[in-house]
Amino acid sequence: MDPNSDPDPYTPPTAEVTDRPAPQPSEPVLFQVGLSKFFVMSIATLNLYNVYWFYKHFTWLREHTEVRLSPALRSIFYPVTSYTLFRRIEGLAAEQGIKPTVPAGTLALVLFLFGILGQLPLPFGLVTLLSVVVLLPMQDCVNRLNAEVAPEADPNTTYGFWNIGAIVFAMLFYGLLILGLAMQGAPK
Repeated sequence: MDPNSDPDPYTPPTAEVTDRPAPQPSEPVLFQVGLSKFFVMSIATLNLYNVYWFYKHFTWLREHTEVRLSPALRSIFYPVTSYTLFRRIEGLAAEQGIKPTVPAGTLALVLFLFGILGQLPLPFGLVTLLSVVVLLPMQDCVNRLNAEVAPEADPNTTYGFWNIGAIVFAMLFYGLLILGLAMQGAPK
């Protein structure tokens, strides 16, 4: 028998196991997107981009922290779950000496109120499209954090094929919406 081999094949391994890899220095900490692109895509997709934005952040949290969560569910209900994400982002930013321009609690409360305003009848319910304005300070904090941790990472400011398609669709949708609202008030 080889003296270097373990006589018991059922002995558990002694090597350290790492379940979640830490982000590499060149990779962004959280979802990186330019502020103007974030605003345009949110308006163009009727706030569906906001759901995607939350999904990307909650997925990162699940993969890089001990938090057990469902990114899809938390993203769908983001007006209610946003505070937990905002607090996590604040904590990550604070580790790098970065302070958000607006506190997490304030942003979460205003975002929740936008969710309630979305229940108003048309055209008043469209005010909820401006909820992206509430997310911009948090994304600015994320961008500053990523610039500190991964300065060479892609800033995600350019528009790809799907982005442009969503913008064209939005222009058609908003054009028809405006036309429909104008025709409601027209005399018969």
